[in-house]
Amino acid sequence: MSPDAMSAALQTICDRFPDSWTLSYCGITPAQQSIPILLNRYAYTHNTDASRILVISGLDTKPFDSDKAKNLLDCILSEKQYRDSNWSISVIPDANPSKTFDLSS
Repeated sequence: MSPDAMSAALQTICDRFPDSWTLSYCGITPAQQSIPILLNRYAYTHNTDASRILVISGLDTKPFDSDKAKNLLDCILSEKQYRDSNWSISVIPDANPSKTFDLSS
């Protein structure tokens, strides 16, 4: 999935859950494309007792790793337990969208 398509997919999630997430970016690819991240709105809040979790996926050159991150997002979004929990989850679904180099090691 291209960074633009990933941004659009993440924006859809942000639109569905505006109190939970926002679309942000965390660097650029060798092709100068921004890398999208689903950022929890409370990820940088200093006065919270929430457990902060950052899921980074797609570091290798295989496309299925990013698919696993999308599946994880679907699971998180479908769980009322998550929405009622004290977790602050942010997700970088594809940290290596160009797949030029294996960044997993």
